Amino acid sequence: MTRFVRALFREGNPDDTAALYTFNWEVARTVNYTRSAGQFAEAMRKMKAQAGTSLYDAILLASEDIADRDGRHVLVVVTDGGDTVSATNYARAMRAAHQADAVLYPILTVPIKSDAGRNVGGENALTTMSLSTGGKLFAPGVNGLDQAFADILRDLRTQYLIGYYPKNVPPAKDPFHKITVKPLRPELRVVTRTGYYGDAEKSPSR
Repeated sequence: MTRFVRALFREGNPDDTAALYTFNWEVARTVNYTRSAGQFAEAMRKMKAQAGTSLYDAILLASEDIADRDGRHVLVVVTDGGDTVSATNYARAMRAAHQADAVLYPILTVPIKSDAGRNVGGENALTTMSLSTGGKLFAPGVNGLDQAFADILRDLRTQYLIGYYPKNVPPAKDPFHKITVKPLRPELRVVTRTGYYGDAEKSPSR
């Protein structure tokens, strides 16, 4: 991961910064937003496994922290796919990522190929969340992290920002408004977020 951060700062925008969050039974921001790869290296040397996995809490907190920062918002999450102790849930974490305009790139470190022993439900949830935010899930196992980070860097270098302002969209029961972006050339494939959160239809009072 330290190599990824160095490459990000070397090849990205000179104003790019990154932060490091760790999550076990609690979530902590162990490196504040910085351009110092050395701070990441030092923090990662001190990391150790502890009980619990508060994955959704981590996504929620990181999304809220990044929401008001300038530039693109990207969350790279290295995880085994499980969540055991979060106070929040999948829906709130997903909404927070969307509201922060964050692109989510989960990297699964579980080297197990068969379903036995894997958190398949958690993996499927992260797959849905990543695709919904315009990102992609990687499952390289513990030995393929460098390649996954390299692929994410390549994705970040080839992204374009397209924006629009919805007008006169009536409130719906589902606050998530779906959007679809299609290229004029059918041989091209576009990866985008699948929608945005807007106003929801109010329930009638009793």
